[in-house]
Amino acid sequence: MKGRKVSKIRALLLLLVFLTLPVWGAAQSLDEDPLALNPEVAAFVDENVSRHSPPLERLRELIDLIFHDESLGFRYDTLTRTASQTFEERSGNCLSFTNMFIAMARHLGIDAHFREAETIPIWSQRGLVFTLSQHINVAVNMGSRWYLVDLFPEIGQMEIGGRVVSDERALAHFYNNRAVDHLSRGDTGEALRYLRRAMELESEAAFLWTNLGVARNQQGDTDGAVEAYRQALRLQPKHLPAIHNLSELYLSTGRADQARRYLARAQRFRNRNPYYHFNLGERAWVEGQLEEALSRYRKAVKLKREEHRFHFALARAYSRIGKTDRALRHLELASRFAPDESGRLRYHQKQRQLLAQSRP
Repeated sequence: MKGRKVSKIRALLLLLVFLTLPVWGAAQSLDEDPLALNPEVAAFVDENVSRHSPPLERLRELIDLIFHDESLGFRYDTLTRTASQTFEERSGNCLSFTNMFIAMARHLGIDAHFREAETIPIWSQRGLVFTLSQHINVAVNMGSRWYLVDLFPEIGQMEIGGRVVSDERALAHFYNNRAVDHLSRGDTGEALRYLRRAMELESEAAFLWTNLGVARNQQGDTDGAVEAYRQALRLQPKHLPAIHNLSELYLSTGRADQARRYLARAQRFRNRNPYYHFNLGERAWVEGQLEEALSRYRKAVKLKREEHRFHFALARAYSRIGKTDRALRHLELASRFAPDESGRLRYHQKQRQLLAQSRP
C-alpha cells in the first residue's frame, strides 16, 4: 500500500504480545476456519446491509451495523474467537473483531484484507520473556483508494507504516494466539501443536520461532530453544524478543559470555532505534525528569529527523523550561513533517497559543 492514498474510517488495534495475550476457552480444532460464517451470521448481514448500495456505502453500513448498540453492539474483551463465535458473543479481542469484519465484508463483496500495522514499538520485560507488541488492522480496497478500518482511533497516532498480508499469515497469527494461551498455562504440548500448525502456514515469521524457543525451553530442551531463537534471528536479525530471550537462556544456563554478547547486541539495536529513545524520553517526561527527557528526545531527532512526534515532544519540553524560541522552532518542524493537514493545523494552533502566552 506504499504510495497509495489511504483513508482511515475507524481504528482497530490488535495486541499480539508474544507470550502474554490471553486466549482462554475450550480446545479448538487445528482445521477450523476463523473466517467461516455460519448461516445465522450471513442472514444477519444480508438483512441489514444492502448489496445494491455502492461499495463505500456498504462499508459504512457494515461499520454502523457492528458498532451500533441496537444492532450487533460489538464490545471489546480479551478472548480470541472465530468470526462466527465473535458474532455469537458480540465481543472479542481485536483479532476476533478482524476475523468477523473481514468475513462479513467479503460476504458483501467488499475487498477486505488483513494488514499488519507498523507502530511505534513498545518494549517490556516480563520474567525471563521479552515482549514486543504488534498490531493488525483491516485494509479495504476500493479500486483507486484504500480504507483502513480500526477499532481505536488513537492507534493511528502510533502508526509509522504497514502492509497488507495474506490470509495464511493472518491465520498463523490466530494459531499463534492459541499457542500463547497454552504456553501461559504451562501446557507446552498443546502449545507446540498450535505452533507447528501456524508454521505450516507461515514458516518465515520470526515471532513464531521465538515462541517455539520458549516452548522448547519450557520442556527443558535448551539446545532446541537456542536453535529456534537463532532461526528467528536468521529471519529477522534485529528481532529483539529473540535476542533478549536468547541472552536470558544463556545466562540461566551459566554461559555468561554468550549472554553478555547478545545483551550487548540488543542494546546496540535499541540505541540505533529512535523510538527506543523516544519511549525513554516519554517515561522521563512523565516522571518529571526534564533534562533526561530532553536528552532522549534529541537523540531520537538525531536518528530520525523527519518524525513529527519527536519534534512535538521537544517543543513541549523546551516550552516547559521557558525556551520559547526553541519550542516554536520544533513546532514548525513538527508541522512540516506532519503526515496530514489536520496534523499540520494542530501544530500551527499550538504555535499560535505559545506565541500568545509568551507576549508581555
